[in-house]
This record gives sequence, C-alpha cells and structure tokens, in this order.
Amino acid sequence: MSRRPSDAALVRTGGLARRAGVAKATIEHDLRLDLLHPARVGDQGDRLVAAEAVARLRAIQGGRRAGFARRERRAALQAVPPADLLELLVTLPPARCRVALVALGARLEDRG
Repeated sequence: MSRRPSDAALVRTGGLARRAGVAKATIEHDLRLDLLHPARVGDQGDRLVAAEAVARLRAIQGGRRAGFARRERRAALQAVPPADLLELLVTLPPARCRVALVALGARLEDRG
C-alpha cells in the first residue's frame, strides 16, 4: 500500500521554491529532469509536491555543485535518503562521496 501525503502536507512548486531558497525555475527544471516528482496535480493544473521535498531538492543542488551528472544524482537519491545524501555531499570531497555512494548501492557512472 502506497502512502500518499495528505493535501495539508503538499505545497505548490512556488511554495517549495520559497522554503528551499531557490528560484521556481529551478524546481520546474528538476521536475522536467525527473529528479523531483509531484505528489499530485491540483484541480487547476498546479503540480503539488510533498513538503519534505525540500530535503530532496537540497540534495539535488548539493550533487549539482559537487559535479554529479543528472543520472548520478538520480542514482544516489535511489540509493540513500535525501538527508543522508546531503550529509555525504557536505562532509566528503566529491571523489570520496562517490566511493561511499557506490558502497551504499548507488550505480554511478565510471569516471575512470
């Protein structure tokens, strides 16, 4: 059984952008890249995301700054929770972060 966030736990993309301190265009870009996923589409076509998507968005941004490709960010988010990924990204240099993520099961591209 899939858990769906209640409507009270959902925010529009603009609200998520404000909470995360990024431009709404960043949210739209990550939705197009399939890095963020709307929980549902509202009656007026607004994409609604779970409020806890802030952690996912911060992990996506951290991965981007560390030089991870889109596929690598997606693979890392599939392997570890966003908060754990962000912690790895801010505490380890990118090369060591890659090694840690592979050890945790992320299928990252070979940069050899």
